[in-house]
Amino acid sequence: MREPLVALKLGYGASAQHPGQHRAHRLVALALGTVVCVSTQLARADGRDYREVVTVPALPEWMTLPFEFGHAAAWVPERTGPVYRTTASLLPGAFLGPLTLHVPLQVHYRNPGWDMAFGARATLLIAPLAGGFVPVRAMLEGTYLALGGGGYLDGGLMFGLGSLAQLVLVAGRDTERDVWFLGLRLGVDLLALWDPVAAIVRFVPPRDVSGPATRGE
Repeated sequence: MREPLVALKLGYGASAQHPGQHRAHRLVALALGTVVCVSTQLARADGRDYREVVTVPALPEWMTLPFEFGHAAAWVPERTGPVYRTTASLLPGAFLGPLTLHVPLQVHYRNPGWDMAFGARATLLIAPLAGGFVPVRAMLEGTYLALGGGGYLDGGLMFGLGSLAQLVLVAGRDTERDVWFLGLRLGVDLLALWDPVAAIVRFVPPRDVSGPATRGE
């Protein structure tokens, strides 16, 4: 009976030490938690775990790539009604201040067949309406028909939302069929979709944001 009694006493003594061990464990855990919180706050203050320098590639401001789609009607002497034409154009070009130069690459459907054309276009800003948000530009274009052998000479007015989108009213001459035509085209600058806000304000004149000069200046 002595051995179980001794074991019981030893076990009771060991269990009596547990509260002190628990306090030590709690102090160690509290110290570790404090160190982790302080290091996290320092990292947040430094911003290294939340901020990262990201370089966003920017397109050159002078580049433009409008896509236009539209229809035109031509009046042929031997027909009572107009002959319609559908045109899709890709217009790589460059802004040169108020002047814009393009190299049109076009696909035409002219009843009864298809044709392709290429040439040159120039536009000139003539009236920046609504503070420049709605520019009015004059347009002059000449293209050569690769299959038909003739060409188009046309001009008109362009109304836009900056350089982002444009509505083109055009009139011209079909030299192959020797007829006049009227047309309407809608376009959007594909490169402007990268930064549409910059495209909308392209023709807005810069404003002087400096305050009034003092008497001593």
